[in-house]
Amino acid sequence: ALLAITFGRAVRRVTAREVRVMPAAAVRASVLVAAAASLAAGGPPVGDHVRDFPNYDDPITARAPLPHPRGAEEPCAKTGVVVQAALSGWGQVASGSYTPPASCPGPWQQVVLEVAGAVAGVQFDRFGAIWFRGVELLRTTTPEPSPQGIKWSIEKDVSDYRSLFLEAGELVIAIPNNLDATYTGVLHVNLSLSFFGGGAEVPRHTVHPLRNTTQLDHPLFGLVAKGPLGQVHKVSAPLNTMAARLDLYASGHECEEFWYSNELDGPGSQCGGGAFRELRVHINGHVVGAQYPFPAMYTGGANPLLWRPLTGILSFDIPAYHFDLTPVLSLLTSGPTNLTVEVVGNTDSGMWYLDGVLLLEHSEDEVIASGSVDFVQTKDAETSESIDGTAEKQVQSMRASMEYYVRGGLVLRSKDGKQRQLASEVQGTLSAWSKNIYTPMTGETVGNWHATTSSIYDGKRATVVLDYPFQLATSYAHDSTTMELVASIDFARKASFIFGEGDTAQALRLVNDMTSQAVYNRTSGAHRVVYKQTGNATNHLRIEAGAEAQRRLSSSSAACYQRRLAAKDGSVVADDIQDACQWSPGPYICGQDLCGAFHATSLELPTRAAAPRTRHIMRRAPTPPATPATSGVLPVRFGSWVPPLAEETQIA
Repeated sequence: ALLAITFGRAVRRVTAREVRVMPAAAVRASVLVAAAASLAAGGPPVGDHVRDFPNYDDPITARAPLPHPRGAEEPCAKTGVVVQAALSGWGQVASGSYTPPASCPGPWQQVVLEVAGAVAGVQFDRFGAIWFRGVELLRTTTPEPSPQGIKWSIEKDVSDYRSLFLEAGELVIAIPNNLDATYTGVLHVNLSLSFFGGGAEVPRHTVHPLRNTTQLDHPLFGLVAKGPLGQVHKVSAPLNTMAARLDLYASGHECEEFWYSNELDGPGSQCGGGAFRELRVHINGHVVGAQYPFPAMYTGGANPLLWRPLTGILSFDIPAYHFDLTPVLSLLTSGPTNLTVEVVGNTDSGMWYLDGVLLLEHSEDEVIASGSVDFVQTKDAETSESIDGTAEKQVQSMRASMEYYVRGGLVLRSKDGKQRQLASEVQGTLSAWSKNIYTPMTGETVGNWHATTSSIYDGKRATVVLDYPFQLATSYAHDSTTMELVASIDFARKASFIFGEGDTAQALRLVNDMTSQAVYNRTSGAHRVVYKQTGNATNHLRIEAGAEAQRRLSSSSAACYQRRLAAKDGSVVADDIQDACQWSPGPYICGQDLCGAFHATSLELPTRAAAPRTRHIMRRAPTPPATPATSGVLPVRFGSWVPPLAEETQIA
């Protein structure tokens, strides 16, 4: 993105800064296009002297395993394949009919969506989603294939939506894809469902899509948000609603895929909008929630060799962003109310796909008799962005912060006429900074996005703390016969879920960090020879639990789960797992999210197994390719150099 292209894709743009600082930008762009097309197609003929890196191990990522209910570790029912899709067209939609399993009737304690994918040949990374009865279950992107083919799988806990599966309906998948003489990869995807713990208590919550995709011509294309305008919905809730949560599935594409590196608007800028984005939710024009989007990197981002075979954080499963709407229940239950979701900073040339799901918790004994809402905006959103420098080096800096605070009060009346009061509030604090540093041959993005959201329900507090440290460096170099592209990334997603206050608070902390470096070096003439294509990556995920876990932990010894992955040149060379988590009823870590938390006000910590489950896989690292024989001087190599990081780049 910083060098005008994403490997394996068409050219995104030649930005104004490139035109200013590099008169030969058109020449450079043509070279980059050739390199991208070459790598996406599996590379030019390389001979025996270079290992065939484009054929790589099946892609994986360090996700936490899904815990299952105690006493119901095995599924009581499986549907088999509900949808068997072979996706080859842009507007193609595949679906299958689901019927609740008669062998294990609901309600269930847990429902799991299982996705199995395969693709071979040449294809871009694609994005799409899966829905059931018009409700989105999964936002995903696909890995870029190898010539010989790859397979991948996803397990998604959809238990918060388990009431949907008590009735029959259509399971739908849409991942727009294109085939031609070059891009031959058909996406084969099978969908199935597994059910755990039948005969459970009837869920007290219902699930409602803000935009019912069953009524759209195409379930994905009807979710597009472009420019500054958001999506406006009319919503209402029944009087027996005791809590409300909005799940917002959101991902940026085209000019918004790399929003964190977008240049400021100006002459010649094609994406623009600057590098600030924020997901914001309004009720009747008042801010009731805000979060920063995670800077997800898809498997074609910056350099595909970064992600083979360890895919980027959240690339397979982009979880919904959660917003507590309980303080505004008196408005939602009084009639149709305007609910607006928007992406602050969104550009007309980019696309965000926004899909909201409303969860409502109900009472069998009480209804809302009256209520009030107090919108307290303690600090207006403050965003500053500027660019300084010379033709040799430009620095675009961004800083942002905001706070919001919403209080709600309800008077509840029971069937016997008794009344009681219920108070709730949500308070959020956000801050972010980033720098984009551009030189004629390098680009760098470094920053951090932080958000703390606290909800108080009937006197009990739950807090979520999110941190997204991020640094990406790319470089391009060439001489008369050789060109090289280098990329490195170091980023993380840190999420703390804290129940209670003070030293007695119970907390879960999920930390997922990844580093990766890649080099692609080849001749630039008509007869292309690849001299170097390397990739090295590590991915470390850990789950920490304890009364002090909301504080910064200096050691990973408090982790009850850890997984460390390492890969070199397309092969997984290490996979270490230590699993001591024994989960109790209540909220639990499920993949990259927290499940069982609606509307939880307390946490029972997982216990540590006396004999933790461990697994250690160490494979032989691939042999480095030999240097090809040449007549004369070897082409210039730049593979040992990675651009230095900017200030404020420490990732903890």
